Formats: sequence, structure tokens, C-alpha cells
Amino acid sequence: MEITMSTGVKLKLKPPSSWAIDAVRRQVLADEPKPPKVFVEAKGREEENEADPDYQRAMQSYGLRSMERLYEAAILTGTEIISLPEGFVGPDDNAWHERLEALHIEVDKNASARYIQWVKYIAAPTREDWQDKLLPSILASAGTREADVAEAIDAFPSDEAGGADSGGGNNELHINGVGVRTDAPRSSSRLRRERGIEV
Repeated sequence: MEITMSTGVKLKLKPPSSWAIDAVRRQVLADEPKPPKVFVEAKGREEENEADPDYQRAMQSYGLRSMERLYEAAILTGTEIISLPEGFVGPDDNAWHERLEALHIEVDKNASARYIQWVKYIAAPTREDWQDKLLPSILASAGTREADVAEAIDAFPSDEAGGADSGGGNNELHINGVGVRTDAPRSSSRLRRERGIEV
């Protein structure tokens, strides 16, 4: 399967590595924030306070970063370059490094990490590339359930009116049968349908 980004870059899609996805999942779970404990006088004991604003913000950030890590693993192990438009810089060129460095985004020295950055920032830079093309295609190629594909797309904050929903919930994304909790803000399903995203 191949997919063409808005930049004209063509990528080949293949099922991403289950081993890589599972390794990332374990790393992500190790970093999950812990809710603070408060003393409940009526019960005479301490209990976890998941309503704590700082904890909720930490979980929101954690959820987004968790999904980003999973998608990075899927990009690295589930995509290959087929062709580039004439004159378009590839991952091994240095011309695009200055753009990221100007935004204080450090370009990784590792070639595989640079490929991930190149796909994210250069080859597929728009929200449409991600929400309409790359994410659904990668997840579908991994055999991810349609409902999970839609949930994963919804999990990315929307630029459209209304922004992202503040509600989270205990959501779990499955890639190649590997699940990870993704408590993150979600754009509304209504907006996704209005964009005509088919998964």
C-alpha cells in the first residue's frame, strides 16, 4: 500500500513491528503519572485524588506524548520512502535541519530518529496529512480495529471551532494487538465526521 502526502512525498505502508510497539508501550507505562493522595477525614484514611488539577494536566500531557511515541514507532517500522518530488529534501539532507533548529527543535543525530522527525515535520507536516491520511493508513495496515482508528484520530486536538474536548476517560489504543492507555483531550466525533474522514 502506498500513500501520497500533501507535499507530494510518497510512502510505502506496511504493518509496523509488534515488538517495537510493545517496547514503547512498556516505556510509556513506566512514565504514567501517579495521582496525589489526600486525607479523607470521613473515612479516616488517605485516598488518591484523580480530580487534582495538576494531576489531570499531567495525564493530559502524558496521554498525548504516549500516542506520539506509539505513532513514532509505527512511522519508523511501518513506512518507507517510495519517491520524493523533484527538488524535495530527503531525511539525509541537511537543508531542513535549520528550520527545526530555528524553532529550538533539536535534530537527532541518529539516522532513524531523523527519519521520524523528517516525516513528522517535513514530509507530512499538515494536520490533514496526519488525520486524513497517515494515521488511519498506518493503523489500518497494522490491523487496528476501525473504532480504535477513529478514537486515535479523535485524540488529536482540533484546530477547528471548539478546539479539543476536555474529556478524557480510560481510552486504549491497539496497534498490532498491543494496547496502551491514552488519556488525552479529544476532538469531537462530529468534527471528524464533518471532515469526511473515512477509516
